Amino acid sequence: MRQPTEDGAAHAGYGPPMNVLVGTDASPHRHDAVALGSALVTALGGDLHVAHVLPGSANARIYGADLLGTLRQAGQEILDSAAAGAPDGVAVHTHLLDDDSPARALHALAVTERADVLVLGSSHRGRLGRALLGGTAERVVQGSPCAVAVAPHGYAAPGELRHVGIAYDAGPESRAALRWASDVTIALGGSLHVLTVAEPLNTGLYPSAEVIMREDMRTSLLTARQRELDKAVGEAPPRAKARGDLLEGVPSKVLAAAAEDLDLLVLGSREYGPLGAVLLGGVSHGLLRDAPCPVVVLPRSVSAGDGAASSEASPPAAA
Repeated sequence: MRQPTEDGAAHAGYGPPMNVLVGTDASPHRHDAVALGSALVTALGGDLHVAHVLPGSANARIYGADLLGTLRQAGQEILDSAAAGAPDGVAVHTHLLDDDSPARALHALAVTERADVLVLGSSHRGRLGRALLGGTAERVVQGSPCAVAVAPHGYAAPGELRHVGIAYDAGPESRAALRWASDVTIALGGSLHVLTVAEPLNTGLYPSAEVIMREDMRTSLLTARQRELDKAVGEAPPRAKARGDLLEGVPSKVLAAAAEDLDLLVLGSREYGPLGAVLLGGVSHGLLRDAPCPVVVLPRSVSAGDGAASSEASPPAAA
């Protein structure tokens, strides 16, 4: 990645270049994914890899070479159409893959190409401006060996990626995500928004004490969350220009609302499952459905450059 200027304004200024892999299908949303992948490469440096997986090509062999040839031609047209959306100056590499499992093929290519981020488009059922995963995309996300970014339906890259948010809960995956988000924010020359949520308490098991418990516990919870938030903001590098926001409500809903002002929202994986793989929890599921900006989900316990990824792929920059 290019080094920053003295005023910190250079976008691609922190850590190694980013290899971005975009998975495409036949839907128009492949263009959303390419737009996000191109924006990341333009801002952070690196190469853009655009891939398409031929569906059911193994069964096509049963019916003869003609059908397989037709499938490959159609797949190449989809791939070429997607790659053509990358702006001038972005190094684009195309990959036409042959595998009955798109998730398996994209995971393998991510390892081979040492991808830092795998970018997907939203489901065709998603609302305009919202991210939504379909069945195939969810299988690609779950277990990915590198960070996964999902572009909202109808995404058009902003002039600059500047405002990065991190959903922070003080867990180990969240702390790793904070380091990753800080590094990316510095590379972008932007500002980091650390978002912590105080979730409503359910004291329904104790109805006679509900009013008193709810107020006392709410006060304690807000105090504890604010303490965690202040600590996180203090640990972020000064160049990330971090500030904190304490939110109250259902996490996926209030984070989605806060994301209206963000160019990128970063999440850690849930806190159990294999190391070096992306694992979706309830909050990340909700945000991939409702977030109005691109969402990045990091592999479990992998922060930038810590070498923990089983795939040997690593997110950008050093933690």
